[in-house]
Amino acid sequence: EKSLSHPELVALLGNGFRAVMPLNDVHAEILRVNARFLRHGGLPPFFAWKTNRVDPLNQFEAPERAPAAPPSLQVVAMNNEYRSTAFNLTNTTDEPQSVAVRVENLPGTGYLSVYQVEFVETTTGKIVADPLVPVAPTAEGYVVSVPAGLTRQVWLTFHPQNLKAGTYDGAVNLSVAPLGQTVELPLKLEIFAPDFPRHPALSLCMWDFANNGFGDIEDAVLSDMRAHHVDTAWGNDDVVPRVKITDIDEAGNLLAVPDFSVFDAWIKQWEGRGIRYYMVSFNGIRRVFGSMSLGSARFNRAVSQWAVAWAEHNQSLGIEPGQLAVCIWDEPSTDAHAQQIVHW
Repeated sequence: EKSLSHPELVALLGNGFRAVMPLNDVHAEILRVNARFLRHGGLPPFFAWKTNRVDPLNQFEAPERAPAAPPSLQVVAMNNEYRSTAFNLTNTTDEPQSVAVRVENLPGTGYLSVYQVEFVETTTGKIVADPLVPVAPTAEGYVVSVPAGLTRQVWLTFHPQNLKAGTYDGAVNLSVAPLGQTVELPLKLEIFAPDFPRHPALSLCMWDFANNGFGDIEDAVLSDMRAHHVDTAWGNDDVVPRVKITDIDEAGNLLAVPDFSVFDAWIKQWEGRGIRYYMVSFNGIRRVFGSMSLGSARFNRAVSQWAVAWAEHNQSLGIEPGQLAVCIWDEPSTDAHAQQIVHW
């Protein structure tokens, strides 16, 4: 085995490399071999089947035999709620196939999103089915791609807004033009009478650590989180107001104003997005104060003055008491961890 440097990887895979299966044309040829194995096992060129949408899915996974009838799909939801169902498409031909997905015979419009699940390689070297990539509607329907020899999972996410309570019988029509094949999956949508709150009382967070940034997709990520009722932002230790040990005298008095610059940038990042609460996880800041004896008069005074300075700064930003909380030690597992929390 040989580890390749980044320039070597670029030379091998190209500048546009993405860790999405198939990795490149050569990889696609290798994966085609699986199509022959599937055909040899008696599976048809193309078929739909179903597993639990949250179960792990292997890129080569397929049933021993195709289902006798297309799988049925069911979604039960309240208005304003997000609910999903999913199905799998397996391609045993030697060519990638484009499948037109059409959802028909349901009332209203604008509340359905279609995603295809990509298989990606992770830093552990394992390939997992994880990203839900939106599929844009076209005149033919939502067109998803299924590489040769692979299984593609398709998610249908419903976000009804003003549908009348009741049960609706629809269908998911699949069309593979090159094969001249169509498949219809029965779809039942049931809408309950109570509406899901537009602003739930129960808060939701994602351990997002958005303060580290999401590059070009940052706005899309934050907007998607808010659309799905995330109203509590998590920041890691980088946002904690900084002091240096030289800013603290022997009695524990702060000699300088803490550095709020990263914290302020994080608050501004979420500005106007309807965030109700902020959570901050400690790590490095413990080491600054950790040079003092835990529970000593100097430690207590320094932490107290630092916390007061932070609270006063929060109020200057319009953050009310109770809106910001701290996680002093994540997942404590020893007595020493517990003592850290007690003293802080």
